Amino acid sequence: MTEPFPSSRDLPAERSCRWLFFLLPLLFLTACSIPPSIVKLPSPPEPRLIQTGIASWYGPGFHGKPTASGTIYDQNDLTAAHQTLPLGSRVMVTNLNNGNATEVTITDRGPFAKGRIIDLSYGAGRSLGMIGPGTISITPFSWALSRNVKTRNNSATASQNPMRT
Repeated sequence: MTEPFPSSRDLPAERSCRWLFFLLPLLFLTACSIPPSIVKLPSPPEPRLIQTGIASWYGPGFHGKPTASGTIYDQNDLTAAHQTLPLGSRVMVTNLNNGNATEVTITDRGPFAKGRIIDLSYGAGRSLGMIGPGTISITPFSWALSRNVKTRNNSATASQNPMRT
């Protein structure tokens, strides 16, 4: 006696589905196992020269007062004021007279004296050897946004545009 419907073993579509259920996970696992030596990670960007010019330092008159970023100014910290860099940017500043360099975080706005490109905290100025002369020729390099500086509204400055200028 013949069956009204053929058994599932006799259907070619069913057989190909079984192979498909076996091959798809195998294909997926094979595709996801690319050796790490083939994957190339992007290299970190080179620091970008901002400008060369005159730097000054500021300290005692502003110590303990809030900065433009909302942090309290500590004249002994390695911080700086810049007119256009995003608050929280880290900048490597090099004294062109003696070669000393230090990394500072932009936490304030300024300088407001004509011809100056950055105001450094007393601590940064001391590390660059500029406290006696008051101003020096410098070359700053912009590095990255700091993730720990908070603005007045307590939002991390990293939420600002992370494009370096």
